[in-house]
Amino acid sequence: MRRLIEICGDENAFWRPEDLLVWEYDAGFDRRPPTAVALPGTAEEVAEVVRAARAGGASIVPRGAGTGLSGGTIACADAIVVSTARMRRIVSIDPVARIAVVEPCVLKLTVTAAVRVFGM
Repeated sequence: MRRLIEICGDENAFWRPEDLLVWEYDAGFDRRPPTAVALPGTAEEVAEVVRAARAGGASIVPRGAGTGLSGGTIACADAIVVSTARMRRIVSIDPVARIAVVEPCVLKLTVTAAVRVFGM
């Protein structure tokens, strides 16, 4: 846990049972609390969290909004949930190629507003 705090900051790493309650399910019926939750803010932090989990022998479950119906964000096998919720940056927009590079939790509405200035 200490390593997750070092990587993501104290306010973005959770391990107390009461903090894990909201991370133990998605929109489905299955429930399983994770060992811990990390909310990295950059791709570099994601890589560091993955390295730390691997070094500790822990599995990871990536999680975006967590609204799926299939149980895909449930932390089986005592995994660490790695949430991309803080990753909301538009990296670049290429209006000629019509390509936007965005972080995982950028909302479609945000992209739509950003490309509107290019007439898209």
